[in-house]
Amino acid sequence: MMRVKGIAFLGLVSFVSERFEQPVLVDVFEGLVDHPEIFLRSLEPFGWYPWELFGQAFEVVMKELGSGDPLFAREIGAHIFGLYHRTYPEDLIRAPGSSLVATINRLWLIYHDQGSVAVIEEGEDFVLKLMCPVQLTRSYLEGVAGWIESLLALWKMEGYGIFTTDDPTEIRIIKMASGSSVSDLSACS
Repeated sequence: MMRVKGIAFLGLVSFVSERFEQPVLVDVFEGLVDHPEIFLRSLEPFGWYPWELFGQAFEVVMKELGSGDPLFAREIGAHIFGLYHRTYPEDLIRAPGSSLVATINRLWLIYHDQGSVAVIEEGEDFVLKLMCPVQLTRSYLEGVAGWIESLLALWKMEGYGIFTTDDPTEIRIIKMASGSSVSDLSACS
């Protein structure tokens, strides 16, 4: 079964702890692990953790703290990306010859031990198809969209909108009319 790297867990934990009080963080993990305080102190950035545990924690945060708001999920995704980027600032920098396809797949494998992302170019637009052995939730897909927004901002790819679709494995990167931003969710759904 798919696993999630500790850096993603640490990003989720730091997002919650920066936004809310410590007891809220412990409450998120209550019922998911036997001793939440010990589990939280023992997280290792390079350790691998069961997808099921991370997915459940992500969904608890979304439901209890974010009221299911897709923008909240994107903020979590952006925070997780930001933690990785602050830890390894040179790793995802756009260099001559860098491939968006390769970088998005690399980003996926930084956080997960299985799966890949197929990137289909449609003119100036891109369709990302996430292929992994687990069913992703809509909330988690929005979190992944938050990583992608952050990557495009880092690469200074301005004028793109990131959209999820009814397909639980698909994210679209669409070139927007001038004046639109990467995180403009109102343009299409």
